[in-house]
Amino acid sequence: MMVRRGVAAGLVGLVLVVGASGCGKIGEKVAEEAIEANSDCENIDINADEGAVSGSCAGEDFDANASGNADLPEDWPTDLAPPEGFKIVTSTASDSPIRTLNVIGSLDGDVTEIYEGIKAQLTEAGYTIDTDSLADAGNGPAGTLAATGADFTAAVTVSESVNALEGNVTVTYTLNAAGGS
Repeated sequence: MMVRRGVAAGLVGLVLVVGASGCGKIGEKVAEEAIEANSDCENIDINADEGAVSGSCAGEDFDANASGNADLPEDWPTDLAPPEGFKIVTSTASDSPIRTLNVIGSLDGDVTEIYEGIKAQLTEAGYTIDTDSLADAGNGPAGTLAATGADFTAAVTVSESVNALEGNVTVTYTLNAAGGS
């Protein structure tokens, strides 16, 4: 998974370079074709104006957007919609070796309130909370939730943003198909 995330991160970096080069749509098309010809990626779509890239690499669909406008994976459960105001920076969907959905983004708010809201949402959606850990991480609160549902197991982390994400709270979701299917 780390290699694939690295590919997506590299593609976002390429988007920013293409955008900065002033090549416009021609540069985007050249970059898309170069990526597809020199990797196991397909359906690459670059929008340098937004700092966005999407496509599929090694069977893993991804959407990355530096402005926080990436989309949730197609089969993301509606009862686990991210909190209001959540800006999705990256999302991935993979079927290898099991169906796995990842979403990373940020929003403004209080870590503890967002954490408790997500925990309540998981419970209301029928998930059993397996791990519930909210503690002071030295630079503010940080929490980790693990939960088991009928269709997915969920792992969620909530912490203060320490990077260039727009909101002051970063949330990472990982959903794995329950039962390994």
